[in-house]
Amino acid sequence: MRHKTKRGKEIYTRATTNNNNPFVAKRFAKRERKRRRGHQQRATYEFFFIFSIEEEGVCAFFDEDEDEEKIDKAKIYFKSLESSIVRTRLLQGLPRIDGRDLDTVRPITIETGLLKQAHGSALFTRGETQSIGVATIDSLKLSQLLDTLHGDAKDPFMLHYNFPPYSVGEAGMIGSPKRREIGHGKLARRALEAVLPDPQEFEYAIRVVSEITESNGSSSMATVCGTSMSLMDAGVPLELSIIHI
Repeated sequence: MRHKTKRGKEIYTRATTNNNNPFVAKRFAKRERKRRRGHQQRATYEFFFIFSIEEEGVCAFFDEDEDEEKIDKAKIYFKSLESSIVRTRLLQGLPRIDGRDLDTVRPITIETGLLKQAHGSALFTRGETQSIGVATIDSLKLSQLLDTLHGDAKDPFMLHYNFPPYSVGEAGMIGSPKRREIGHGKLARRALEAVLPDPQEFEYAIRVVSEITESNGSSSMATVCGTSMSLMDAGVPLELSIIHI
C-alpha cells in the first residue's frame, strides 16, 4: 500500500490480510477459502480463470451507491490475500500452484530437426514455457553491419528473441521489438557467446531466432536451451552445451 510521510515522500508497505474490519472479514471469508482451493489447481490456465472470476466478483459484494474508495480497499485486501496464501504455502513446504513440491522440476521435452528447410532447429518445452529455435549459417559477408561510436564493425553472430502476445494468451499487436524483447535477447546472447567457436576457425555468419510459443516461466532461459540445441543441430561446433532448468 502507498502512504506519505510527514515530508510528503511516498513510501510503499506490504498489505497484510490481518484486517480488523469485521465488515471486510465477513464478506471475504468465503473468498479466502475459494482462493486457497484455487492455488491447488494443476493447470495454470485454470488457476488464472478461477481467479479472474473471483476478482470480478469483488465488486458484486458492494451496492451501487457505495463509494469507490471502499471498493478500492477491498481490491487491495483481495490482492494481499493472494500474496499471503502464496507465502504461507511456500514456508510450510506445501506444493506449488502446479502441484510440484520444492524439489521437482517441470517436465522437459526436446525435439530437434523439426524444420527440414532450416540448417538447424529445436523445440524446447519446459512446463508451460516453449521455444522454437531456428539456426542458419552463411558467408561472413552477410554478418550484421554495426554503426558504432568507434566506427563500422561487423557481428557474425545474430540472435533474435520474439515474444508474441499469443504466447501469454493476449490478443495484442505484433510490431517492432520492444525493450523487453531486446533485453531478453541480450541476456540469452551473453550465455551463448561464451561457447561460440572462434570466427577464424568457423568462418560463417550465424543467425539464430527464438520464437516463444507459450510462456509461464523464464522464456529467456528457454531461448538459451532451444537456440543452443538448434546451433548444434546445424553443425556449429559449440564448446559446451548450455541448458538451464
